[in-house]
Amino acid sequence: MSNQTSSAEAQGPESQPPVIKKPKKKFPMKAIIIPAVILVVIGGGLVVLNQIGKNAATATNLREHTVATGDVSLSISGTAAIQPREQYTISALVSGEILSDDFEEGQAVSKDDLLYVVDAKSMDSSIKRSELSVERAQMAYDKEMENAGNMTIRADSGGLVTQVYAKDGDTVPNGFRLADVVDNSRMSLTVPFLTEDTKYIRSGMSAAVTLLNSNTELTGTVARVYTGKRTTKEGAVVTDVEITLSNVGALQNSESATAVVAGTYACNSAGSLVYAGEYSIKAEANGDLYGFGLKAGDQVRKGQTIATLTNDNTSNSIRNAQMSLEDAELALQNLKDQLDDYNITSPISGTVIEKTIKVGDKLDSVTSKANMAVIADMSELVFTLRVDELDISKIKVGQKATVTADAVEGKTFDATVENISIIGQTANGVTSYNVKMVVKDFEGLWPGMNINSEIVVDSAKDVLLIPVNAVNRGNLVLRKTNGQPRADAVVIEASEESQSSSSQFSAMAGGGNRQMGLKPAPEGYEYVRVTLGLNDASMVEVKSGLVAGDVVTVTLNTQDSFSQMQQMQQSGGPEIQGGGPSGGGQRTERAE
Repeated sequence: MSNQTSSAEAQGPESQPPVIKKPKKKFPMKAIIIPAVILVVIGGGLVVLNQIGKNAATATNLREHTVATGDVSLSISGTAAIQPREQYTISALVSGEILSDDFEEGQAVSKDDLLYVVDAKSMDSSIKRSELSVERAQMAYDKEMENAGNMTIRADSGGLVTQVYAKDGDTVPNGFRLADVVDNSRMSLTVPFLTEDTKYIRSGMSAAVTLLNSNTELTGTVARVYTGKRTTKEGAVVTDVEITLSNVGALQNSESATAVVAGTYACNSAGSLVYAGEYSIKAEANGDLYGFGLKAGDQVRKGQTIATLTNDNTSNSIRNAQMSLEDAELALQNLKDQLDDYNITSPISGTVIEKTIKVGDKLDSVTSKANMAVIADMSELVFTLRVDELDISKIKVGQKATVTADAVEGKTFDATVENISIIGQTANGVTSYNVKMVVKDFEGLWPGMNINSEIVVDSAKDVLLIPVNAVNRGNLVLRKTNGQPRADAVVIEASEESQSSSSQFSAMAGGGNRQMGLKPAPEGYEYVRVTLGLNDASMVEVKSGLVAGDVVTVTLNTQDSFSQMQQMQQSGGPEIQGGGPSGGGQRTERAE
């Protein structure tokens, strides 16, 4: 039973995510801000003043606002379609009648679960014919090898190749030494025993062999007791005893060991293990070596074909027979692999969200390529936002987001930033980056639903807030004096030219910034400079320059409003500067 990965196509859940559309900016920030504001109402409500101040060049509608504290958060939002973590469409690579389909829509399945069984009768006969072809090719090849006779070189016994003297394609004479082989299945250990002890040692006795490097004890058998004797430098008279033992592959030549025979007689000194036997593989005829691939360290078995000697009379026929055999074997294996395609399995663990083919349906060259079923990994839902290049640095992996959907009213869901693509996509001169989000607790959401996502990237609590339309060019705010003017107030004086027409005003502020379009402060009001923080289209944080309870005016005439100044900035006008005056005392700015 095989996994039908070749016929299951992954559905990308993040195909063409929408670029986040941001509202028209009211302040030079690169994000969207959602404030929560506590307003203080003075004098029973907001007061509208018409034609305030006889120094005003034009009639300006002003609305008073009392400075109060509130919470503000900076967030990046967007919309997208939510999709399963993975989604695969099942299709078939074969034709035939559907014999079984033991699953239903909505059912959970595991990876490699059997979904469909397709009738494979047509394959049975094809496989049988292919097996007969392999058998005939094998017989033809064996016949050619038999005719070659001595042209086939085989190993006399098993062992380890220690040295190779030829390579494939060499021309060798009869009797040429091709390789040396040692019988490493058995090891031999020759160690000295006291000659007096060897009187009691016989061939066939059991011996305990201890490897000195690992202190491992093995069992061997006494193979021979030598008749000669010699004297060691310590003066002991000793006789050598040969002990053999089986090698399962771990024993190495020249490894040091000692032995104790019959549990009583210990050797006088250690000896070295050696392989029990050695022989050479030789050519038995003249010819070119074909199929010779032995390397030092290879293991051979008794009777194994080592190489074939070829000449002009035999090489072509043997090679042709071998290729025919290989072709027949490959064709048979290919048919057996195709047989697995008749058992269609699930490529992932997930939920069946669609099933279009059932038992009894017949797959042909057209219907086999159709969507038989769709399986989705519903353990998590994901969606992708496309975030503007100006905002992407504010997004971090692991950040939390709030998700809502029009289709699920009154409910919010938690999402997490899982991945931020480093490859941008540019369209109409704007570059955006894909941000992949995951929703783990999504009860109520369905794949394909459109959702709204909001990622909070910055926030401030209990800060001073004023309407953005209260802020003028140069971060100047028109404050009500209440009979207590401030020493650091900025004075705007009208020029003769500005008084004789309704054209824009200009003034010189501290630091040389030109203040465009500001009129002198009406009676009872003054301009103060503020330092600004987070803002959105309606409210902005004041970091310095005002205190709670101050009353400021909100300009209803867009000529002097913050939005007008923002448009001027975007069209190449002077930047809005933050911060207050650089020193104490009154500052005067005159329109020239």
